[in-house]
Amino acid sequence: MNSEVDLANMKTRLSQAMAQVSIYRDNLKTLIGLNPDMNISFLDPEDEFLGEFIMSLDDCVKSAQLSRQEIKIAQKRLEIAKKEKNIIGAKLIPSVNLTVDYYKRGTSYDEMGMSYLGPYDRDQRNTYWIGQINVYWSLGRGGRSIFEAKKAIYEIERLKKDIEDIKDQVTTQVRNYYLSLKEAKERILFTKKALFVAKENYNQAFKRFKLLVGGITEVLDAQARLTRAEQDLNEAIFDYNVSLVRLYYSMGKLSENIF
Repeated sequence: MNSEVDLANMKTRLSQAMAQVSIYRDNLKTLIGLNPDMNISFLDPEDEFLGEFIMSLDDCVKSAQLSRQEIKIAQKRLEIAKKEKNIIGAKLIPSVNLTVDYYKRGTSYDEMGMSYLGPYDRDQRNTYWIGQINVYWSLGRGGRSIFEAKKAIYEIERLKKDIEDIKDQVTTQVRNYYLSLKEAKERILFTKKALFVAKENYNQAFKRFKLLVGGITEVLDAQARLTRAEQDLNEAIFDYNVSLVRLYYSMGKLSENIF
């Protein structure tokens, strides 16, 4: 009598669970913009998980360092700060102006000159070059410019430190999701084996029950273990897929194999 009551309770719980699954399916279709009456297939717990991930941890970290927008933005800010420092530094350099000029000067004589070689022309034509270098330095802004230069140097060092902090945070995030992915993958392999054993035990218990050599309690216990094994595999696959998506997100990109 107790066995029949337990079996009836299990059937009731199974019916409730199946109804809840149908509700979740319809809600999911609505959330992704599909008609609830549309016949679509979802991932089965016994199917393969979304995708095999073959990248190493170092490759993931390198990809994240190159792709994450936070790092790119911080690096752009650093480039701007360096250019501003160069502009401020130019104010501290005196401006130099070089002026070069020349003129010609001639002297004419009415009479010829006389030498032991004979008469010669005394007229002269001379060219003169004049060069001038002017140095200008705005002394009034000297102190202010020096302060601005020191401020710019401090800002550059601060931005460099920010970039290193962001890279460390990204690396930690990638490492955590990578390890979660690895753990979930190992758990999938383990739970698949456990599910196979649970199915075998359930089939054997059910056969013994049909041959009247086993009780309904043994069947219900085997069914409960089978349900737990299916649930464990479902959770492992879910954790793997979530970790995979989060890992790609932490790397600054999404895989075409995900969706």
